[in-house]
Amino acid sequence: MKILCCLLLAVVPGAFAAKIGDTYEQVIAEKGHPKTQVEAGPRRVLQYPDMSIVLKNGLVTTIRSADGSVESGSTAPKPEPTTPEGKVATVQEEMNAAIARVKEIVNQPPPSQKDDFGIPVTVMKNAWTSWYGAGAIKPDFNTVDVRKTQQLPYADYPFITSDLTLGTIFPGSQLEFNPMLKYFYTGRTQPKKRLMASEMVEINRLYRIIGRCEQQLGGLPAR
Repeated sequence: MKILCCLLLAVVPGAFAAKIGDTYEQVIAEKGHPKTQVEAGPRRVLQYPDMSIVLKNGLVTTIRSADGSVESGSTAPKPEPTTPEGKVATVQEEMNAAIARVKEIVNQPPPSQKDDFGIPVTVMKNAWTSWYGAGAIKPDFNTVDVRKTQQLPYADYPFITSDLTLGTIFPGSQLEFNPMLKYFYTGRTQPKKRLMASEMVEINRLYRIIGRCEQQLGGLPAR
């Protein structure tokens, strides 16, 4: 029994350790918010009691443990493209990656549970329109702060559902609508998960990348 307990103790800390390549959100989910963090351009340093974690462009690149050991995932940078076509392809690839990451964050499944028909639930009609409304505004990727446009229209409803999701209910306090994220909403039969402040900060960073890439592509030859 003592041997088993020692093995469990040895395994558990590693289960909650950050890894090279993790995103900022993954680190926060695993280790919680750091004691301090410092940002300088694309670089961010998170300081925990047992380690410091360095991220570049939103991904973990270096982990320094309290015992002095260092894990690094740095790689040699890709060579800069020299042809107009290569430059367009590189910028397009960067923008597509940022867009994919935004979609991944804003379209996370909202918390939900089965309706046991014993809980008071508000049912929305014409859910497609009710959750989101018509149309979508393209954000100004260079300036918008999505933290300021987050709306919590369902916060007063303990549980809510729609005519498209009968049988499944959603806690109103954990849902949001954000007109500056709607451009990337998919799966519109369900409401959207309320984003944490750290997730919105990450979206702001990704939006700046998208805006910069759009400007660069506007000045580069078409593919």
